[in-house]
Amino acid sequence: MRIGDATVGSIAESLEGVRSVVHPNRVVTSITHDSRQVGPGTLFVAIVGERSDGHEFVDAAIAAGATAILAERPMGTTIGEIVVDDSRGAMAWAARALHGAPDTAMSMVGVTGTNGKTTVAHLCEAIWRCDDRSVGLVGTLGARIDGEPVHLKRTTPEATDLQALLASMRDKGVDTVVMEVSSH
Repeated sequence: MRIGDATVGSIAESLEGVRSVVHPNRVVTSITHDSRQVGPGTLFVAIVGERSDGHEFVDAAIAAGATAILAERPMGTTIGEIVVDDSRGAMAWAARALHGAPDTAMSMVGVTGTNGKTTVAHLCEAIWRCDDRSVGLVGTLGARIDGEPVHLKRTTPEATDLQALLASMRDKGVDTVVMEVSSH
């Protein structure tokens, strides 16, 4: 499945802990947990955080054009809804489904540890590029697709941003990705 093929129902099928699905045929073209980034076709994920509850921003997301909501309780809207046990956990899987599971199209290598992650990731990238591989890199110094810098919003990309980046790498022919991974 690629963007354009994703529906509320097909995304719900990829998730665990789904309690209900409303309007499963609505098409989803993007996903975010930030109501300020919602546009037409967006699946808005309502996450309960330490300082705010994303469920409070559902009306703003709908006003901005959201096609569906992923939430931990029924919102009673007229748009698509997926109600799950854990919206933060489901968000990563929903983003993966929306982007057609890009990680399955590439070799994925994670580098973890207390010190040296950046050095090791960059060395791996350099070695594999010398072996004529098309390499993607995701790390604390940013991201690259086959040597070309890619802007990241955060040092550690949110699941929605990471899946979009991996999809972009897949679509540009990357066959190997090396990523710095937190031990947390």
